[in-house]
This record gives sequence, structure tokens and C-alpha cells, in this order.
Amino acid sequence: MNTPSPSPTGLRRVVPGLALFTGLSSALLRTELVTAVTFFAVLVPSAMAYGDLAGVNPVAGLYVAIAAMVMYALFGTSKQLIMGPEATTAIMTAAAVAPLAGGDPVRYAALAALAAILVGVLSIVGGIVKLGFITDFLSKPILVGYIFGTTLIVIGSQLGKMFGISLESDEFFRQIIELISRLDETHLLTFAIGVVSMAALFIMRRINRALPGPLIVVAVAIVVSVVFDLEAKGVDVVGPVPAGLPRPTIPTVEFQDIFTLLPAALALTILIYADEVLTARVFSAKHGQKINANQEFIAIGMANIGAGLLTGFPAATSGSRTVVADQMGGKSQLVGLVAAALTIVFLLFFTPLLAPLPKVVLGAIIIVA
Repeated sequence: MNTPSPSPTGLRRVVPGLALFTGLSSALLRTELVTAVTFFAVLVPSAMAYGDLAGVNPVAGLYVAIAAMVMYALFGTSKQLIMGPEATTAIMTAAAVAPLAGGDPVRYAALAALAAILVGVLSIVGGIVKLGFITDFLSKPILVGYIFGTTLIVIGSQLGKMFGISLESDEFFRQIIELISRLDETHLLTFAIGVVSMAALFIMRRINRALPGPLIVVAVAIVVSVVFDLEAKGVDVVGPVPAGLPRPTIPTVEFQDIFTLLPAALALTILIYADEVLTARVFSAKHGQKINANQEFIAIGMANIGAGLLTGFPAATSGSRTVVADQMGGKSQLVGLVAAALTIVFLLFFTPLLAPLPKVVLGAIIIVA
């Protein structure tokens, strides 16, 4: 007679990810390494795009990715889920932080990091008081409606970048109207680069979803930018990217900022948790696994506190990158851990390569994603 496997106890109950390092076979390790390399190729350009969307230095998206992937691997209960920078939380962070920053980029970055820490604290409290029961009230139609609405918001935020115009409106339909009224200001070279980038991404996705489309587009765009000196022709580029790793830092903010950002942090926490649990349910059902709704609160909390301490911004579930890892054959959170290690290597040695990258390419990646 088969006996049920014992429930995790002690430290493994608090840190489920410790089970990753027991019974690890060489075959599984090879599979996860190959998956992680492919996944990393998609991660870097998309994470930077979301950093730009959040209004901080694009490289901050990579800081968020490292913290979120490592922390979720240790504290999460889904084997497939990938956390990191994500479009909706990036744009909501920008909306909450920009009015308080007063145009000061240093204060802006500190407030974005504070928002992540607040989301982390609220999430951990949710886990401790066992608010996981709210998953019973979440359904797929809610997620579909949420994704549809945020898709419009995110695409609207990138339209100005695609046309080389700085739009002043912050609502989708107003952005459309403003864009139409200012089409004569379009920077044609920027627009052409954006259209070609989007077309290339769609074509590669149609040919083979395993192709690292974003990485290929970014690499080609950097070469073209250098060869033809696109910056001198008026194309906005990423510019110097800080090399190395950020030091864990508590954001330098005013005490009042905590109370001012708290409502936005609460809204972000609810949305991040809803999206995370609904996505985790999809993959757990697909692979015959179980998730712990209360532990997911803890995992979200640790991921966001880590992101905040690394001068990032709120982290959430990345549905698109989770799909990539799953389609590539990823079977555990080792994919996220290896991808985080590769990201660290990239930050230490390869960030100067990104300086000539046209920002419109990041916008194209966000829209297609």
C-alpha cells in the first residue's frame, strides 16, 4: 500500500524551495540549464523594457528580476511560475510615484523601491493572517477582464515612444486622440524602427516560439544603431547603463511618504496576488500540482522586499515569461535561479553593450508581449 508523502515541516514549510536541492538528477539539471539559457535570452530585453515603463533606469528591471526569481524560487509553491518586472505593476508604480517625485530621478527611484517594500510587507501580513481564502472569490473571467484592461493601458503608454512623440495624456483613449492630432510630429526613423521591430517579433513568434525574438531584435537594433549612429539622427537611445550589482539599500524617503504610498501599495498587492494565484492555478492544473494560497502571499512579499532593497520596483507574475519557461520544458524553479545567476553575470560584464539600443525597440517588445 502506498503511503502519502509527509507534509513539509520545520524550515521546509517556511522555505519550500529548499526541496529543489534534494534528489536533483543530472538529467533534470541539464534540462533546466538549457531552459534557463533560452529563458534568459527573453528575460533581459523584456525586464529592461518594463524598467523603462516604470519610469526608472531600464537596468532596474534586471534588479527586480534577480530578486523576484530568487525569492520566489525559495518561498513559492508553484514549480513553473516566474516572478519579476511586469507591465501592469510597472505602469501603476509610475502613476503612483511620479506625482510625489517632483521630477527628481533619485527620489523617484527611492519611492518606487519603497512601493515594492510596502507591497512586500502587506503581502507577508496577508500570508501570516491566512488571507489565502480570497482565492475562492477569484475566477478566470476576472483575470481575462483584468488583462484586457491593462493591455490597453500598457499599449497606450508606449504609443508615444513608437512615434517618437512625448504624449501628455495618461488615459488610453485620450492618448489615441492626442496621437492622431500630433501625427505630423512623428519622427519617421523612430517609427520605422518600431514597426520593423514589432513585425520581426511577430514573424519569429509565428515561425517558432522557441526563438528568443526579443534578444534577436535587441542585438540587431544595437548593431544598426552603432553602424548608422541612430542617436545622431534623432533616435532616442537607452544611453549609459550602470554596470555591476546594486547594494541592498533601504530607500531614503520621508516618513510621510509611507502613508502617502500605502493606498497604491494596497491596490498593487491585491492585483499582484490575484494575477499570481490565478496564473499559478492554470499551471498547477496543467502539471497536476498543488499550490498553497497562504504561502504564495509570503513568496510575493519576499520577492517584493528583495526588489525594493535592490532599488527596484514592485514585482509580479510574468505570464509571458512563465509560458516561455514552461514551453521550453522547465520543470522547477531551478530555471529562475539559473536565469538569475546569468543576469548577475550580464550586469557585471556586459551592460555597456546596451547603451546604443533605441528605446523604441523596448516599446515594441512591451506591445508585442
